[in-house]
Amino acid sequence: MVNHEVEKEKLNSKFTKRDFDGLLEASTSHSSPLAVIAHIDLDAFYAQCEQVRLGLTKEHPVVCRQWNSLIAVSYAARKYGVSRMQTIEDARKLCPDLIFPHVATFKKGETTWNYYEDPDVENHKVSLDPFRRESRKIFAIFKSYCDVIEKAGIDETFLDLGKLVREKAIDLFPKQFETVAKMNPTDHLPLPPEIIPSDLKWYGHVFKGDNETPEESDAVGQIQKNPYHSQTPSSVPKDWDDILLMIGSSIVDEIRRDVFARHKYTCSAGISRNKILAKLGSPRNKPNGQTVIKTSEIINFMSSCEFTDMWGLGGRFGDEVTKKLGVPDTGSIQYLLNIPIETIKRKTDASIGERIYNLVRGQVSSEVVTRINIKSMQSVKQFGSKPLKTLDDCKDWIKVFAADIAGRIVELDEEHGNDGVPLRPRTVSLQQGTHKPIAVTRRKQAQFLKLFKASTFKELSGLLIEAGESLLMQLQSESPTSLLPSSSLSLSVSQIVPITDKGSRTIETYFRKDDRVTSRNHSPIYMSRNAIKPLPQKINSKDSDIPGTDSVSSLADRQEASHKVTFDSPMFRLDDESDEESLFVSEKIKCDKCGNKISVDSVSEHIDWHFAMDLQQQEELKHMTNHLKAKQPSIGASSPRRDVVKQKASSHQSGRIAKKPKTVKNRTVLDFFQRAPKTDGANKNI
Repeated sequence: MVNHEVEKEKLNSKFTKRDFDGLLEASTSHSSPLAVIAHIDLDAFYAQCEQVRLGLTKEHPVVCRQWNSLIAVSYAARKYGVSRMQTIEDARKLCPDLIFPHVATFKKGETTWNYYEDPDVENHKVSLDPFRRESRKIFAIFKSYCDVIEKAGIDETFLDLGKLVREKAIDLFPKQFETVAKMNPTDHLPLPPEIIPSDLKWYGHVFKGDNETPEESDAVGQIQKNPYHSQTPSSVPKDWDDILLMIGSSIVDEIRRDVFARHKYTCSAGISRNKILAKLGSPRNKPNGQTVIKTSEIINFMSSCEFTDMWGLGGRFGDEVTKKLGVPDTGSIQYLLNIPIETIKRKTDASIGERIYNLVRGQVSSEVVTRINIKSMQSVKQFGSKPLKTLDDCKDWIKVFAADIAGRIVELDEEHGNDGVPLRPRTVSLQQGTHKPIAVTRRKQAQFLKLFKASTFKELSGLLIEAGESLLMQLQSESPTSLLPSSSLSLSVSQIVPITDKGSRTIETYFRKDDRVTSRNHSPIYMSRNAIKPLPQKINSKDSDIPGTDSVSSLADRQEASHKVTFDSPMFRLDDESDEESLFVSEKIKCDKCGNKISVDSVSEHIDWHFAMDLQQQEELKHMTNHLKAKQPSIGASSPRRDVVKQKASSHQSGRIAKKPKTVKNRTVLDFFQRAPKTDGANKNI
């Protein structure tokens, strides 16, 4: 008797119409079993940038130098044994003909970067602008082929090719897909034909266990005369997942050819059904090669990798999991593949265990995010043994920081140029630190409205300089201790938001009321990236022997925590009652401890001032107590412990519970403050 169901399965694909149609939308494409995801990674990008800038060929041994260390090494230089983080002296011993240009730098007091032959670390700051500029040109090519891309770094990207390969498959196989439109979502697709079009072939290395055959000119370290020679492996596509991956390999190969033809940059790629596999595949045949991991080879491919090779598992978390599961240094994924999921969950955590179980099998899919929302930018420099001695020195570096950030804001505008929506920060912050005689860090921030009106690099950098210098002077006037000489200085911007409908909307519409979120015990909480966590109720000191106080080294932590508190504030307005020329918008709140009204952005400094006063009072009290003890007779003296017992006894006799005296260390940021009563001028700029 013939089993018709079995015969039907042999004639049909294991994939359904729903799987195929899922490729149409970026939100569903990545989760389809027919997904095609690529990861493209530029080869030794910084070194290539220098090769292109200097008009050199791939045969020239070029390295990219930052101060006296190497941050990127070309493949031609690697043949001599040169590697990253070597000193120039050591590298030149290995390769006497080494070419080692220094990265571009900003010079102290200047707002434009340049290439200097031998810049010194005390008076220069590294600029990544030239690399970002080259990256933007290359990413423009990526975007011209695929509109679903995720920038994973300055030199790497993910592409969701689902929609493209679906359209190409329909064009190549019109007969098979003629009836698909009339099918139900759960119906299985017809199998692809045994004979496929002659122009459809694999491009790159198709992984096949231990029998992977590399391309003739794609071996690692070789300089290729014809960098895009491809050959067709003997493997025959068995189902639509193979067909679509084959189409994807052709698209990626074309993109890589285009990048090389236009800008002379080579890049490597990985193509598979999810981001994890694509990322693991892209370095497999560097430089200038691409690796395809078919669905049927995923387990074999994963077995050839190590656990710590995977995205996000090379750090402390990876070390912890490795220790709990007893993972060996080599053959780690093969080892984990043999452990039952129940065992992994028991030794780690239920959710973590399940994720690890799926990760080592290459079964984790995640969406290719077309835009990463940048919320903040920072430009910082440490001055080490040569701190800044004057405010003029600080102002010179603020100019550099402002130019650095302004260039990155302009870059954001260029990246999102198709949207026509510029992005601008609401808040500007300045942080200044000194370590002598004690380690002190102060931070000042404020809303800076003028940035919303800036449209050019010159306008942005000028306004950021204006804001930075104003914050610097406020820091100096409000700090209880001198911040000079300064061992560190940084300028940052945050709350970066889109500015839309510039002609019809006024600036006040971009400011909305923030809600303060408090937990049940009313301790302030802050939003982290993945969770909401309460701020520490107290900071314990290991270095201080004074009860109820923080060590000096914890002041920075205390200050950072206080700046994460968000206070209710009215909408900021530019109307007849406010001063449009005012740089900063600030609101005052009342300090419950001293009764003074303090601006929101001065909360941290004010708390530190109270903290310093409390320390001084406790020291004076301690000194007075010791002085009195020395004069009092020891017989019959009342001890602190006896006073506590007496206090408890008297409270029990009176029928009430004695309250413990409050100390500074048990108080939170909000304990110091209460909302100042609103007045008619409460909304005016300060």
